[in-house]
Amino acid sequence: MPVIALYLHKFSGEGDGRDDGWQARIKAEIRDSNGDRVRSPIIVLAWDGANAATEAFEANKDGKINVRINGFTDDRVTFSVVNVILDGYTYQPALNSAPASIVIENPG
Repeated sequence: MPVIALYLHKFSGEGDGRDDGWQARIKAEIRDSNGDRVRSPIIVLAWDGANAATEAFEANKDGKINVRINGFTDDRVTFSVVNVILDGYTYQPALNSAPASIVIENPG
């Protein structure tokens, strides 16, 4: 069975909360090389700052995530899609129609 490419179709986010502990609301959407939605890929996000981490989120049946990540105190945090995982597919960042990194400012 041939491997089908995946790419980042949409990636956005915004800050919510106060200076002393704001949260990021992140949205992303994955599609295959045919432009079709894919069911439940795992989207691996990394972020920098005082609470730097990498975490995997399972997307829904349409290949979308809408997540909140809490506990930021930095002025700004950069979020990056570092991988997308789904059996029979391979993530091809060169196909992305959205930047794989975004910067979210402290909303406070």
